[in-house]
Amino acid sequence: MATVRVFNHHLHSSFYWLILVDAILFVLAFYAGTYLYFLSEPGSFHNYLGQIPTRATLFAGVNVLCLAAMGLYEPRMREGASGILMRTAGGFIAAAMVMAAIFYLLPELHLWRGIYFYTAATAFTANLISRSAFTALTHRDQFKSRVLIYGAGRAASTITSSMRRRSDRQGFTIVGFVLVGGEEAQIKGERVINLRQSLAEYTRQTEIDQIIIALDDKRETLPMDELFQCRLNGVDVYDLVTFFEREAGKILVDFATPGSMSFTEGFKRSRPGVDFDAIDGQPTQLFFVLVVPEHSGGQHLKALARISRFLRDESFRERLVAAKSLDEVFRAIEEEDAKF
Repeated sequence: MATVRVFNHHLHSSFYWLILVDAILFVLAFYAGTYLYFLSEPGSFHNYLGQIPTRATLFAGVNVLCLAAMGLYEPRMREGASGILMRTAGGFIAAAMVMAAIFYLLPELHLWRGIYFYTAATAFTANLISRSAFTALTHRDQFKSRVLIYGAGRAASTITSSMRRRSDRQGFTIVGFVLVGGEEAQIKGERVINLRQSLAEYTRQTEIDQIIIALDDKRETLPMDELFQCRLNGVDVYDLVTFFEREAGKILVDFATPGSMSFTEGFKRSRPGVDFDAIDGQPTQLFFVLVVPEHSGGQHLKALARISRFLRDESFRERLVAAKSLDEVFRAIEEEDAKF
């Protein structure tokens, strides 16, 4: 399942479709609710049609925002049917309160209670049906990315230990874990593969969409030539750190190694912050990784000193946290660097 990167966070594109479908259903529900209210007076319904579009759009927007606030468009939501039902009910109740406040502030948008009741009931039912269809559809393997984990040791085991639930793997299915070199297999309950052919050939035969590098020591055993061939064949290659950030919303600081820079940027950000045992006791939001030649002397120390000087500026830190893309991050760093 494809992801879209927004504000430096990966979101499953299928949820954008769900939001769009819900919004359309809510607009249609408004028309249906109005029709039901005026069922005994067809003439009144036709007279009211001109007032529907604005109110229907407002109703759809408010309900989508309230459902989003209840976490119903969160890909890692683990609730079952009862939990989804409770969240949906909470979202519609919150939407009703917001709509009441809007009607009070903007009387010209006032809506008869009977119309709102029929509309909300229709929208609630339609939303539950669309949610059930969406869940059934996205849980089918045909709509998931086929992932091959290159590694079966301690690093790879973090996937099986942290992504055990079905909801954790909503966007992908794991084909297997490749046992590499002298690694000791630490995978339980999953398929461990001993390759007897080239990696590129295996990914072609098994229709792999993504390879996740999860080796305990990537610098010594990473098969760059084979991985390059896989990428030429259309297979995406990601580091374990990037994979976790995208699928689980977590940053695996313990596995952020220099080798991972072959697949990720040298800058990472976590707006909520990560407990990194900082001196001030506050969560760490900004992470920089520097890669320098082995015998480069104090080159990296000079770079770290310069970054440290940049980060003393509170406005600069705020720009990095608020940046919507890597281009904005690089632009902020270049402008700050020009001051010295």
